[in-house]
Amino acid sequence: MKRRHHDWRGRELEVEQVGERTRVIRTDDGSPANEDRITFYDPQASGVASGTVRLSTGYFDATADGILYQITVDLDR
Repeated sequence: MKRRHHDWRGRELEVEQVGERTRVIRTDDGSPANEDRITFYDPQASGVASGTVRLSTGYFDATADGILYQITVDLDR
């Protein structure tokens, strides 16, 4: 199966650091498949980061009035 690349450099994403090389992203903008590659703005690194999706799950968030996605990313080394 061909893996896709998602470029979220210019999007408003909620990014948190859960490890030195791991980030969790929350977004309402769709859910990539595991092992997809993504690029996004990383406020902890004060710049753009890219990596591979380890885990991606969607869940209903009543306060956001819709589906949110939580994406765990292993950053490129």
